[in-house]
Amino acid sequence: MKMQPRSSRKAVAPVLATLLMIAVAVAMSVIIFMWSQGFLSQTSSATGGQQGAQNVAAQSSVAIEIAVFTTGTNGTSTVIVRNVGSVSVTLGSIVVQGSSSNGGFKTSVIDTTPTCTPATILKGSACTLTVTGITNLASGDVVTMKVTTTAGTFAAAQFTVS
Repeated sequence: MKMQPRSSRKAVAPVLATLLMIAVAVAMSVIIFMWSQGFLSQTSSATGGQQGAQNVAAQSSVAIEIAVFTTGTNGTSTVIVRNVGSVSVTLGSIVVQGSSSNGGFKTSVIDTTPTCTPATILKGSACTLTVTGITNLASGDVVTMKVTTTAGTFAAAQFTVS
């Protein structure tokens, strides 16, 4: 078999080769553009949802105004919580913790579903809730209370039982 000289072989014309390279580059650019649009769309929607939750948390705030205690083996506490933020809030939990140096109440009580009247505290309003199960509460005991909202904000206060 005889080989033909190199000069007589047929190849793609330089103009056609240039057009093919441009077509491939444009096709790749379109593919990358479409992928990046989908990726950026998903990222921005996830970020937008997170930002919205942070805005609500930044605008919600509560304060524990007063706590009145009933001493004894089955002690209770009546707590007034005020919404001092700029949006309505719903309470998530309340924790009552006794100090280790207390003569009576040294443990903690966690109420994950505090019943507040009304359930949603409007801006500037207050609600009253009762915490039960505070065992062996004695006069002079130091009690720390922490109220948390469903938005994640909280208020903490320390009281001495009289």
